[in-house]
Amino acid sequence: MMRHPRKAGKQNMGFSLVEVLVTLALISVLSIPLIQTFINSARVNGKAKSMQNATDIAQSISEYFGAMPLDALKTSYSSNYKELPDGRIVFTNIGDGINKDSKNIGYYKGSDTEKFYVSVIVDPTGYSKDDKTGMNDYILSLIHISEPTRPLYIS
Repeated sequence: MMRHPRKAGKQNMGFSLVEVLVTLALISVLSIPLIQTFINSARVNGKAKSMQNATDIAQSISEYFGAMPLDALKTSYSSNYKELPDGRIVFTNIGDGINKDSKNIGYYKGSDTEKFYVSVIVDPTGYSKDDKTGMNDYILSLIHISEPTRPLYIS
């Protein structure tokens, strides 16, 4: 039997184990900043989503309070408001009427498992009798929405 001599170009037909390991190490080192960027952008997107949910709830409450006379609000939230010495009225634990936590405190539900605890301060001394332009006799001065992970109750 006759042996065929190897051709000169056919001796290096693959990668050595060292070349493969060096390439994998280089790719993994270069991909770490990219992965961190993706993780950070997911975190920022989650915060932005939570902020958008809170903004939507504040807008909804603002429209609701803006459409209701003060007496109707006091009747609706009879157990959840108190008048301050300066004349302002604080409505606390304004919920959507559906969701309540283990302490029976109303909240608005955001996406997923977010809970938004809402307090509203109105100022009935904000208008004089002459400058009422709408149906309400108060100024909506603050809507406080606590972060879902750290509820803050206004007392």
